Amino acid sequence: MALQVNYNFKGIELPEAYFMVENTRSRKNHVKNQVLISEAVLNELDEIIEPPVYEMQWSKVVDAVVTVRLYATESSKEENPNSFLESKSYSFTPSENQTAKNITIQSYEYLKTLGEFEDSIDV
Repeated sequence: MALQVNYNFKGIELPEAYFMVENTRSRKNHVKNQVLISEAVLNELDEIIEPPVYEMQWSKVVDAVVTVRLYATESSKEENPNSFLESKSYSFTPSENQTAKNITIQSYEYLKTLGEFEDSIDV
């Protein structure tokens, strides 16, 4: 699986640029947030009668990083997988529900939402 698109690499047009996911990383973190439960109550002089009430809540943060390699063409990748022109990384929020696609497929789907890949085709 890869994406093929017309791409300008440092001023050189690559009509069959070949982007292939090299690596995906996904991580989950739990973050503690202070959440306002009720605002402060003020008197007519703007003095605090009752202070604001906050509560600490935990939330799960999931993110992923996908690294793609750019090759001039698919055949250049097949001839020598180390002949890539550049490597680029992108961050996105993957789905984790039970019916979610695997992280590599989600990575390709995310890439196709970006402007530089909007006219790409799956190869």
